Amino acid sequence: MHRIVHIMRVEKFNPGFIDLVERHFDASAHSFFLKGSPGPFVPAPRANLYVFHQGRRLAKFLRLLREIQGAERIIIHGLFGSALLFFLMLQPWVLPKCFWVIWGGDLYKDKLKKRKSLAVAVRERMRRFVVPRIGYLVTHVAGDVERARQWYGARGLHEECFVYPSNLFPEALRGLRENPLRQTPLRVVNILVGNSADPSNHHLEVLQKLAALDGPALKLHVPLSYGNHR
Repeated sequence: MHRIVHIMRVEKFNPGFIDLVERHFDASAHSFFLKGSPGPFVPAPRANLYVFHQGRRLAKFLRLLREIQGAERIIIHGLFGSALLFFLMLQPWVLPKCFWVIWGGDLYKDKLKKRKSLAVAVRERMRRFVVPRIGYLVTHVAGDVERARQWYGARGLHEECFVYPSNLFPEALRGLRENPLRQTPLRVVNILVGNSADPSNHHLEVLQKLAALDGPALKLHVPLSYGNHR
């Protein structure tokens, strides 16, 4: 059994996170349970890695049930999907030791839908049961915590953390270590517009407002590597 259990999806950010844990922490204390489809983001096989689509689903599910009962911490990487919410709702006694790593879509997607289907309404009802009982909210975005408290009555402690290596800019960190007091004249202002091609980033609205600004030259960075490409 492992002291720290991670519940994750097969997603682009997670292989790098698992590698980070193995390099800098006691990997034998961690187990990783992943749900998703085959693809390039499935981490390399490990003794403490359990990917549900790779077979023996029932055995892996029973192991997950056993591990979360004895774990000291349960880290939920994104509170997505009805199945996960239902799974947690049936075990409210484990929620105080859960750390919800807020991804964004798990907080906003259903809430901001204009037309609520029955499936959305059921998920929202389950969130209103699960979220207030979660012990810890993990994010570096304070506004996400405010929304979780406002919409779902979240009472957990806010643990401020960047979480994934992809959220850091290695070149900037390296430069800061080499010369932390160096100051350069402000010639160009770098602005990051959104983090994906998802419409929730309101790219056109942001660009229109930036176009009306007077001041130093702007260098815009607009990541569109995933999301809605229509």
